[in-house]
Amino acid sequence: MNQSSKHFFSVIIPTLNEEKYLPRLLGDLTKQAEPDFEVIVVDGGSTDATLRKLRYFKHSLPLLLQMSKKANVSLQRNLGALPARGKYLVFLDADVRIPADFLLRLKAQLLRIGTDYATTRYRADQETFLDQGLTIIGSWGMQFSVLVAKPFFSGQCIIIKSNIFKKLHGFDKSITHAEDCDLVQRAAKAGFIGRMFFETFHTISLRRMRRDGRIVTIGKLMYASIYQLVKGPIREPIFAYEMGGQAK
Repeated sequence: MNQSSKHFFSVIIPTLNEEKYLPRLLGDLTKQAEPDFEVIVVDGGSTDATLRKLRYFKHSLPLLLQMSKKANVSLQRNLGALPARGKYLVFLDADVRIPADFLLRLKAQLLRIGTDYATTRYRADQETFLDQGLTIIGSWGMQFSVLVAKPFFSGQCIIIKSNIFKKLHGFDKSITHAEDCDLVQRAAKAGFIGRMFFETFHTISLRRMRRDGRIVTIGKLMYASIYQLVKGPIREPIFAYEMGGQAK
């Protein structure tokens, strides 16, 4: 990681067969009111049109493509952080959507309040009362987790100072699930300050829920959370969980 930061943000996106969703997020990034950022996409060996569609944005975004020899979300995020030149790393999943003022509002909060790592509230990509209600509960749950010094942030959107990410040695690629929670919990344990920003939001895809159903999906999330609280980091698969565009 380059210590002489040349951007405020480095947006890092791990991908695997994301031909459908990645162009939407990159399109959102082209519309950002805040210009001081770079985008680093780390692909884990996509066999669909992901890389071809990525080329459409090479002239509209400060874009860097890296290839990973292995499809592993933690490994890919860590690879993306290596050449990053931003003061803050913004890890986004490829199926996330962000409003045009996302980085602008985020920067204002980081400059005003100051924090070491953060996330934002989130919304669902479908406007049903139940799904929006679940995301509201989830957002407040993440806020509560910060207050009790046991943060449960989702890797769909994690913001962290690049120097602190380096001190923490990045994501633990040996963890099979909840590597995002492990990172921010190690940050909290080391005494770094985390925050949940409600001033802006990111929109998450419920594609897994649409495929597997609400009960199964929520059950997996609860099981993983309880497992981590009781036994610690999850280093062996406890259920099937495909990366990225494999879950359509």
